[in-house]
Amino acid sequence: MDDKVFCSNCGKQISRTTKFCPYCGAANREYASLANSVEAAPSNNGTDVQQVMMSQGSATQQQATKQTRTPRRHGKLTRGKLVALIVGLIVLIGAGVFGAKQYYGNRYDIYSMPHNYDNGPENYALHFNPKTYIQINDHEVDVFTITISSERPALHFLLASRFPLIKKGSQLQIDYKHGQFLRKLYLPNEFADIQKGNPKNDNDQINLMESLGESDKATKGVTETGQTVNMIFSRNLKRKNFNNRDQIIRYIYSSGDHVRKLNQHKPTFDFDVAASSKNVKKVYTTDSYNQAVDRLYDTNYIN
Repeated sequence: MDDKVFCSNCGKQISRTTKFCPYCGAANREYASLANSVEAAPSNNGTDVQQVMMSQGSATQQQATKQTRTPRRHGKLTRGKLVALIVGLIVLIGAGVFGAKQYYGNRYDIYSMPHNYDNGPENYALHFNPKTYIQINDHEVDVFTITISSERPALHFLLASRFPLIKKGSQLQIDYKHGQFLRKLYLPNEFADIQKGNPKNDNDQINLMESLGESDKATKGVTETGQTVNMIFSRNLKRKNFNNRDQIIRYIYSSGDHVRKLNQHKPTFDFDVAASSKNVKKVYTTDSYNQAVDRLYDTNYIN
């Protein structure tokens, strides 16, 4: 580019970069035009520097982010956590056991007759199957046994008394308003078959609910087929203040001349019998039962 221009005022040749004409002092228009073009031209220097700085900053930030982002790892179970976990489990198990004892400790198990009856020694082990839970309001009870004879005097079988001996006022109770019985009986031959594990014949079941009336002097068992069975009450009376879930039960089973007497701590045969001490306080050895026995009105089974 030519650095010489002519002054627009005096016509003298001057330098392009001269702001004022040295001859006449007029402003150099070429200089003003050059200055304006220089100012108007965009400069990329600052932008480039800014972009470089931003790029460097972004890269630095990304690098820092990558460095700070560590993969999640499940921490190992420390000794303290393990001890706390074990203690927590022990507490939960203890609470469960305590609650179960509180719940079931006030309930009495009624057991069904075992199916592995042993015809061997007089004293033998019996296995019990849980059947029903039952309770009674009375804490003091009379324990007695009742034998029942059929039309064949040589065969006798047992109506066993079973008492839920619990603390008075416990929950889930059977309310005995009077002296009352709850029963399930069978004929002697059917009873013997059941003890041996054979299937029972429902037609031979004795329905004592129909026979235990309020004014009965001599109680009779009646089968579903209409057969009448006389009841003989034998004296085997115990009276005692029982602790929670304690019991005294005596069983007598005889067939012909062979008498089998069992003293067990749990019911062994498939009978359900209970009585309170409010009215039923005497059991006689005579062939008749000369005390009125009320029918069982209010029953409440807790299965």
